[in-house]
Amino acid sequence: NQIASQAFELSKSLDYKKGMAESLLYQAYCDFTVGKDQTAIQKFKKSIAISETDKQDTLKGFALSFLARVYQYMDKMDSSKLCLDQSYEVLKNSSHPYYLSLTYLVYADHYAVFDNAIEQFKYLKKSYVIREELKDKRPLIYACERMSG
Repeated sequence: NQIASQAFELSKSLDYKKGMAESLLYQAYCDFTVGKDQTAIQKFKKSIAISETDKQDTLKGFALSFLARVYQYMDKMDSSKLCLDQSYEVLKNSSHPYYLSLTYLVYADHYAVFDNAIEQFKYLKKSYVIREELKDKRPLIYACERMSG
């Protein structure tokens, strides 16, 4: 988190908006992993706002997907779904399908909470197909694990 904070300060001094948004995203992720959910939410939202003003749609979609995950862990499923839908809208035509596949994994987990196996499987499969095309094995394993459970 210290390195991400330093990156933010350097990006800010250079007025490099994309760097600011990315470093906030990684700070927020670090905060989330240690249970600082409210701080993570604030940083994700700030990252999203900066991404919007700098027209960094891929980064905005990625941050929205992470924010959805935080809301899932806080059992705020309506907020999570709203972020997922926004993430999808931003990423559906992106030249970076990797980030859309992450959003699909979070969608799958969303539907798992409601025991909706059909929707869960649908989104796991969408993520799997993208990752297979990208030849990225790590999330393939995640998707396969979830599909088999």
